[in-house]
Amino acid sequence: MNPSVLGNSIGGVNLARESDDRKLGLELNALTDAILEHCIVISRSAKLPKVFIHFDELDAGLRIVDSTMKSMLSGLIIAVRDLRRMFIEKSALFSIVVHLREDLWNSLAFSDKNKITQTRAFAIEWDSDALKDVVEARIRAKLGNSFS
Repeated sequence: MNPSVLGNSIGGVNLARESDDRKLGLELNALTDAILEHCIVISRSAKLPKVFIHFDELDAGLRIVDSTMKSMLSGLIIAVRDLRRMFIEKSALFSIVVHLREDLWNSLAFSDKNKITQTRAFAIEWDSDALKDVVEARIRAKLGNSFS
């Protein structure tokens, strides 16, 4: 069964493969491109001011940062950079944000990391007062004026 949105199929990929089949990557790229194109069309037709895509909690349940995890995180960062360029070329109002702990970021090594660090990375530092303010704001948002 292919995934669908509002009864419309958005395509699919059969992941069952023979060990010598090398077409999966090409099929996944084509599917991803088609999904992104449709997302752009939908966002424009819905007149959305801007679409934000967040990658957060990448460290949830993470106990050991091994080379495989570092490769995956580096790949995500590079993919986000490439998607950002594509969205700019298509004048699409999409913004992608990757939330990553500083120690994880510092453990990564890939091309253009220094450029990304200097131009696109923002460090968020929390002190106890700022963290308390965030928690109180979230409680107020959930409970309304009944929180005092």
